[in-house]
Amino acid sequence: MSQDSVFLSDFDLKKDVVIIGYSLFLVSLALEFYVNEFRTFALMTLFVSLWFSPNLRMRMLCSCFLKTSLFFPIIAAFAWFCGPFGSDGLKTFDWFFCLAIASAVAIVRPRESVILLLTIPLVTLIASIFTYMQCLAGFVQFEDLFIDTNRLRLYNVSTNRMGLTFAFSFAVCCGLMSIKKQCSKFAALLLPVFVYLCWITQSRSAFFAVVGVAVIFLVFNMRLYSTKINLLIFVVAALITIGGLTFFDNNRIIRTLTSGSLDYLLSGRGDIWRAAWEIFQKSPLVGFGVDSFHDTLSAHLAIPGNAERFPGLPVPNIFWNAHQIVLGILAEMGLAGLAIFVYLVIRGLRMGFACSPETLAPLFILIAYLVAGIGGYGFHRSWNSAFFFLSLGLIEGLYMNRDVLHQRHLS
Repeated sequence: MSQDSVFLSDFDLKKDVVIIGYSLFLVSLALEFYVNEFRTFALMTLFVSLWFSPNLRMRMLCSCFLKTSLFFPIIAAFAWFCGPFGSDGLKTFDWFFCLAIASAVAIVRPRESVILLLTIPLVTLIASIFTYMQCLAGFVQFEDLFIDTNRLRLYNVSTNRMGLTFAFSFAVCCGLMSIKKQCSKFAALLLPVFVYLCWITQSRSAFFAVVGVAVIFLVFNMRLYSTKINLLIFVVAALITIGGLTFFDNNRIIRTLTSGSLDYLLSGRGDIWRAAWEIFQKSPLVGFGVDSFHDTLSAHLAIPGNAERFPGLPVPNIFWNAHQIVLGILAEMGLAGLAIFVYLVIRGLRMGFACSPETLAPLFILIAYLVAGIGGYGFHRSWNSAFFFLSLGLIEGLYMNRDVLHQRHLS
């Protein structure tokens, strides 16, 4: 199959059907809508592509990330057999499947795998506009779009997940701007939109992720490309954000940056981080199992005297995650799991930068995920983990096609 073809011009349904499953999976991620079911459908399309494409099967067997990720269910099995928790260890196969789907699409259709990431910001924006139009039509109350003192949630039940969706959309647009495509100009126009929308959600972890991606994006372009247009877009986005400050009486992000209070910055995370560290110390090698944090935290607080030691933790409404990516991994998968994650992240970052600019869109998604994970989400939900493993799979698949990509520059 020619790698120099225009977008999907030589589409072979039997060999390329995985791209259909991949595309629909991206739609489900943008909407946070039946993610597990759409991932399963994408997996089925992958099996069809593998059946009809011996070359794809051979190249998938060379995937270092897929081989490495097989350690996850082994670690989860140890935690399950050795402790009272960890019954959700099968979720590690979901991680493997996301890696496999993304890697296969990037191997078979490297150009399309990157361009189709534009699905995330487009669907997010369309769904947001549709939700707002429902308000204008009277089907939804305008105040229902906001919770907790004007924090925007739109079509998502959670302001933090809504903010992360906007952050990932921003990351995709930054990545597409850095490759010479017709869609790069359109992506550039969307940048200030997603900066502003992410700001309105007042999700601090999501907005800090936007800032982290923006800084790396700007530095990358200043080093390798003409900076005038990118610098202009960056300044415009910053001005729009600053202008948005005047619309908020209770602004969490500004208060976080100006209060000088560590307690306000952590928002009660000090107690949950300390509890997560103590849980990790009880099973340091393999942790207590994937998705075990809710149960292990409940058991930890049930120990006489512990509830009083952590006044910031609500009982019985125990948190489902450690609100910090590293501590969450340590508590659930121990040092063994953390070692695998560190390896995947470091190798993914090296591959991403080595094969840039073609890999920048998934690379920026990975960076946004890691920055948000400093004080936010981990791998406790399929929706969260899918972005992490999809980005890694795309990066490795594109890296395996680096010779072809650097000849064409995705133009």
